[in-house]
Amino acid sequence: MAGLTFREVRGDHSRIRGSKEVVRWNRELSLRSKLTADGYVRRLGLFCDIAGISPGELVRRARARPESIRHLLSDYAVAQQDRGRSPAYIRKVLFALRSWLDHNGVEFARLPKVGGRDGVTIENERVPSAEDLRRLLGILSARGRVCALLMAQSGIRPGVLGSIDATDGLRMGDLPELDLSHIAFQRVPFVIRVRSTRDKTGKGYLTFGGPELAEAILAYLHERDVRGETLTPDAPVVGSLGSGVGRTGVGPKPAGTFVSTKSITLDLREGIRRSGLAFRPYVFRARFATACLLGEQHGTVTRDVREFWMGHDLGSVQNRYTLGKRLTDETIDAMRAAYERTLPFLSVLQAPKTSNEEVYRVILEMAGLDEAEVAKLGPLDSEVVLGALHRAKEVSADADAPATPGEQKVVDVTAVEAWIGKGWRFVAPLNGAKVVIQAPE
Repeated sequence: MAGLTFREVRGDHSRIRGSKEVVRWNRELSLRSKLTADGYVRRLGLFCDIAGISPGELVRRARARPESIRHLLSDYAVAQQDRGRSPAYIRKVLFALRSWLDHNGVEFARLPKVGGRDGVTIENERVPSAEDLRRLLGILSARGRVCALLMAQSGIRPGVLGSIDATDGLRMGDLPELDLSHIAFQRVPFVIRVRSTRDKTGKGYLTFGGPELAEAILAYLHERDVRGETLTPDAPVVGSLGSGVGRTGVGPKPAGTFVSTKSITLDLREGIRRSGLAFRPYVFRARFATACLLGEQHGTVTRDVREFWMGHDLGSVQNRYTLGKRLTDETIDAMRAAYERTLPFLSVLQAPKTSNEEVYRVILEMAGLDEAEVAKLGPLDSEVVLGALHRAKEVSADADAPATPGEQKVVDVTAVEAWIGKGWRFVAPLNGAKVVIQAPE
């Protein structure tokens, strides 16, 4: 089976959804994540179309002739790599196939090992500046402005705003300080509660919104109110463009319908392209993270609170019993004050000017490099920063491993100072970028 030529096709996963076993597999995966479940079905359908094999035949061959399936997957990985597919893309397809086989009772651990780092295609993607966002907000619709600012100024994921199947999303009631009777916020910065059903970690958390986001939401809600939509706590914050009926309509006015994650990101992507910018909608969230990093450097917010606002999993036991539990009013007020102090870095209209180099310096210092080590790197750009982070990671991993007394190794010249600080001895230069060091006797 080696050496197969895989055809380039547009996968039709709707065909395999007619299989009862595929439906059962999808439902089982959906118990944890519907997004992952639907993604796995799409990838299984794509692979089967490319390889010219049915999902059932894949299981039968893997059970009867596992070596032939190993060759098939290996040839597939090579063919996709030759077509320029990223390592992450290939791995995701292979993971979906392994999940399908495991669901059918076939243990198949011999997946091809695909090398390369994830995210290579987006590593030079630039976080939009305040000027970029001002230009974009002038192009977006009222709904688009709300979505963009919820992500850029509150750190909300697109999947919080609307589910993949458009059955749930952020609700009016998730903004407890929003007075729907007067369409006004009782307090700004205002609280945004992300329910556990919309949280990627399944725990739920809260974040905040500032004056610019409040203004965008109120303008959008007034627009919906004028269209005749009834605004209730259960209504979506981001509603379908076709939701609501005229005030002269017969019968009760609907609260509006939710929109899918895909619809939200497509609307934003279209606006980004029309504005002449080039980045993914998810980068709005990266801007929130970057602004909070700068706030952390200036003492406006702590790392734990920043991670909490972004809905990241709280790793330590201490955090699980503080930020991970129901928050007291005092804790919420303290967070609100921290968010207000961080607003200058989040604001689109009043954001302080920060260069990319300043952002890179903050990232490096938070990774453990001191000022002297950062200064030795020279002018900072994405390539220099990524290289320094990878070297720091390698040094940390290698330093934790036991060393044989007298053992020698070759390391990057920028890492020599860290190794000497751990007791290693400089032996000799190897070339302009590498040196030889020796473990203590």
